[in-house]
Amino acid sequence: MNDSARAILLRCLTTVMLPVARFCLRRDIKLQDFVESAKFAFMEAAQEELRRLKQEANVTRLSVMTGIHRPDVRRLLKGRTQRKGPKAVPIRVLGQWQKDKRFKTAGGKPRSLSAEGENSEFVELVKSISRDVNPYSVLNELLRSGSVERVRGGKVRIASRVFVPKGDMEQGFELLSRDTDDMLSAVEENILEPREKPNLHISTEYDNVSPKHEAEIRAWLIREGSAFHEKARNFLSSFDKDVSVARNSELGQMRVAVCAFSRVDHTASTEEGEIDVSH
Repeated sequence: MNDSARAILLRCLTTVMLPVARFCLRRDIKLQDFVESAKFAFMEAAQEELRRLKQEANVTRLSVMTGIHRPDVRRLLKGRTQRKGPKAVPIRVLGQWQKDKRFKTAGGKPRSLSAEGENSEFVELVKSISRDVNPYSVLNELLRSGSVERVRGGKVRIASRVFVPKGDMEQGFELLSRDTDDMLSAVEENILEPREKPNLHISTEYDNVSPKHEAEIRAWLIREGSAFHEKARNFLSSFDKDVSVARNSELGQMRVAVCAFSRVDHTASTEEGEIDVSH
């Protein structure tokens, strides 16, 4: 990469980092804290890349890849905390429940599942996603979030197709991290590695909406967004080899992600203020 292209990318990086900087300022996170977190993030990303390449993640290699000095690399490796279990399992379980024919009614709707005992339908559902987690820990999280509710006969059913991890900050931001990674990679490919068929990147915004309609708007966005994702799941599951047996003989594997979000912003303004630099 030449110096000109690198300079442009660094300016773009500053633009991409602005939302993170705003988040830090809102939550009283200082630059020093951010830099330390960034070092951990660089280390984890480098280790992931070395695992992908089946190469040893030693101190020298990590230092060269990240630009972090060796003493810091050693310190970060010693101070690394073990990440908890897969945070995305609950949302993946909800998705599988809605797309897998084994867990749907004849009419194509997610049905109530037995949830008692080691051989229950809910246990089977979770194990189709991951065998590394306790199915009943997943169930408790879905019940706590209000995504699932108990019904008669020891069964559970989907109460809300939108999973919101309540009271678990780490889980919420783990989901944000996954979605952010997908969005950044999608836009990066569109700009730097354009294809004949680009990745979807669409947003819709109106900045002079009357606040009296907020509840109606939020309800509509949730309802219609959920309906779109149900349609997307029905379409994509027909190509998934775990769901469609007819696809098992097809070679290769790829991942397809479709993300959606909505936000109601009461602080929106079209005017930009000036900074007083006289002091």
